[in-house]
Amino acid sequence: LMRRIVTSQTYQRASAPTEGNKDDDQNFSHAIPRRVPAEALLDSLVQATGIPEGLPNGFRAAQLPDASVENPFLKLFGKPQRMDACECERDNGSNMLQALHFLNGKSILGRVRNPSARPALLMRAKLSDEELVKELYLWSLARFPTPKELELGLEFLKLGDDRAAGAQDLMWALLNSKDFLLVR
Repeated sequence: LMRRIVTSQTYQRASAPTEGNKDDDQNFSHAIPRRVPAEALLDSLVQATGIPEGLPNGFRAAQLPDASVENPFLKLFGKPQRMDACECERDNGSNMLQALHFLNGKSILGRVRNPSARPALLMRAKLSDEELVKELYLWSLARFPTPKELELGLEFLKLGDDRAAGAQDLMWALLNSKDFLLVR
């Protein structure tokens, strides 16, 4: 069943609309980008940066059994209270507070600047600039950078005098990118 689903044309549709289907949002003519759900977004941040969230009993956000666990990040990004057994309770909309939180909040900035975070660990590994950029892409977006992205990442690392700050800034930018925030 899984093979049948993932090899179907519907599952493999690109998110870039064509001239003929740009206004279609009901007939599955193209994938419609949507924000990653709150729990998956938090778990992805933890995985990418290597900094735990501090949820009870070592749970990941997706494993939380009910709404009794208060977490400002999950609340801001629309985690349902689970009062109903339906996904209709979830708020997948985006708002300005979410954007500001990602750009300026401690969820990302505090994580990437943490001395135990992924950028610091990669710096201690004494990687070349190219290896560093590739590792940051792999940890942030789970893919290698395109040749153009690699070139830009290498140029970015050479901009300042502080290579560690450059690595942190590059990871911050990747975690704020559409590739990280959206399912496409």
